[in-house]
Amino acid sequence: MKKELIVVQKNNSIRGDFSNLEIRDMKILKLLVSKVNATGDKFNDYYYITKDEVRLFQFNERNIHSYIKTSLRRLSSVFIVVKNDDKEEIEISLVGKIIYDKKNGIYKVPLSADLKEYLIDIKKEFTKYNLSNLVYLTRKEQLKLYEYLKSISFEIFVISIENLKTIMEINKKSFESFLTFIKS
Repeated sequence: MKKELIVVQKNNSIRGDFSNLEIRDMKILKLLVSKVNATGDKFNDYYYITKDEVRLFQFNERNIHSYIKTSLRRLSSVFIVVKNDDKEEIEISLVGKIIYDKKNGIYKVPLSADLKEYLIDIKKEFTKYNLSNLVYLTRKEQLKLYEYLKSISFEIFVISIENLKTIMEINKKSFESFLTFIKS
């Protein structure tokens, strides 16, 4: 990537429930998040992404426009669940309308105002990493685990298999993949 894009977000948002998204959707969401100035206090009306930026994730798709459009549509129709504490669960929308500038190949996407508190003016309890670190992750569970480990600064820790399954959003459908993960 020419200019290194950095993903910064509060820890409770990365630990949210993204079970309705696929890996490509999450990567495109993280690309949008990397466009936010986390130390600022202004939340832009729109964030811009290009086909070339999305191609850097090395998706095996011939029609990248269709691929991006499908992911952005999913992001606009899905809510994630974030736990602020043991007493409160918040359902948050992700993106609003999608505008495609055909001439320049640019997608103009508004992040939901609901995300503002998790993405800007961040001073504590946040995770920061280079977007390029996600390029070779091929499963949503890998991305979830990477963000979790990054959020605890890769410190030595003990975790139960059940908690690991929760963090990685492993359900019955993906349990076989989890067994493969344990074996490796």
